[in-house]
Amino acid sequence: MGTVYKAQDTASKGLYREVVVKLLQNGASKERQEVSRFNREARIVASLQHPNIISYIDMGSEPDGTSYIVMEAINGPDLQQILDKRGFISEEETVNIVIGILQGLVCTHAHGVVHRDLKPANVLVILETLHVKIIDFGLARELSGGSLLTGENVVGTPMYFAPEQTISGAEITTVTDLWAVGVLIYHCVTGLLSSFLERR
Repeated sequence: MGTVYKAQDTASKGLYREVVVKLLQNGASKERQEVSRFNREARIVASLQHPNIISYIDMGSEPDGTSYIVMEAINGPDLQQILDKRGFISEEETVNIVIGILQGLVCTHAHGVVHRDLKPANVLVILETLHVKIIDFGLARELSGGSLLTGENVVGTPMYFAPEQTISGAEITTVTDLWAVGVLIYHCVTGLLSSFLERR
């Protein structure tokens, strides 16, 4: 949900820093449910201040009703782009990357939030240091009493689904994100994905 652009922040006292602006898709801004989800994403990202989570800067709306979220820009590819180029990632690099992801998830889960769409495309990597940033909290939800139930509509990326994400009314917890991390590790070190899923 939403379209992402790189932009220059000219309002930061002459710093002119590069930022990322996520706009609610054309037409979707008029749908109450989509606006609610977009605002929830902004609220969640703003609450999660951690080195391994994309940083929130601002949010608002234009006179025409277009909603936006402004976040920090990261100079690096996402993990999926790295896998597409290399095929797989060394075990040592994978360990460093996954440690960063897990540290970000510790913060996320401590705030009672489950990401629900953790995958290589939602992990940015600064290649020089292998520092990672978890991005795209568009499907993230705040847990109530430590869990939430799946709705009738399945959301997320099927190749990274935990089993409970495929069942309407099933319980979603922070463990759901950890399943996705396990799939991500396998994908990184082997370059394979479908063969892993066939063994589920």
